[in-house]
Order: sequence, then structure tokens, then C-alpha cells
Amino acid sequence: MNHAFSLLIMLPFIGTLLGYLNHNWYPASVFGGDVLPYYSGMTLAVAAMLGHFPKSLFLLMLPQLINFIYSLPQLFKIVPIPRHRLPRVNPKTGFLRPSKVAPNDERNNMTLLCLAVKWCKFVNFNVNNKFY
Repeated sequence: MNHAFSLLIMLPFIGTLLGYLNHNWYPASVFGGDVLPYYSGMTLAVAAMLGHFPKSLFLLMLPQLINFIYSLPQLFKIVPIPRHRLPRVNPKTGFLRPSKVAPNDERNNMTLLCLAVKWCKFVNFNVNNKFY
């Protein structure tokens, strides 16, 4: 019975995501903003809790918990928080580079995405044809 209840919650969620994907395909006309992650996270959390899937819920939340712990120095203002936290493309090399905490500061931004870009040096973008 719990699986059927979770399915009843997830089917409309999948339908809305397919509609969002249809309108967000290139060229995008709808942008998720902050609402889409909140809606997705809460729907997955509610389906996991009401369907009695605590292990699955924990696995879904694990990357967020790791990212929270890793970014604690920025949250407590030990390290400055940048306005733009996403990695950037270096036009000279064509590789992604982690964003910096400040324009004249060499410290990398403290997010899991920037940490992965720092560790994985094989990500390359074609700069001349504007694929980034």
C-alpha cells in the first residue's frame, strides 16, 4: 500500500517535470529558479517519508549534507561568500575553473561543484564555437 501511495505522489510530479522539460529545452522559455528545487526536494521527501523509504531518503539527502558541511566556513563568514558560485570557463584553456571567493582572492569557492571541477581536470569546452 505504501508503494501505491508514493506512486500517486510521484506520477503528477513526473508529469510536471516532463512539461517543464518540454518548455526548458533549447531555446528555453521557462526557467525553474528557486521554486523547482524546493518543489522537487519536498515531493521526493514526502514520497519517501509517507512510503516508508528512510534509506532512500537518506541517500537523496547525503550530497546536500556533504555540501552543507563543506560550505560551513562560508556560512559562518570565515571565508567570503561570492555572488556567483558556479564554475567558469577559462577562455585560454577551454577548461572549467572553480569560481573564486572574491575577484582578487585566489581561494576557490567552497561548493562541491567547484571542488569536483578542481579535482577533475578533464572537463573541456569548445570556446571558439561557443559550446559553453
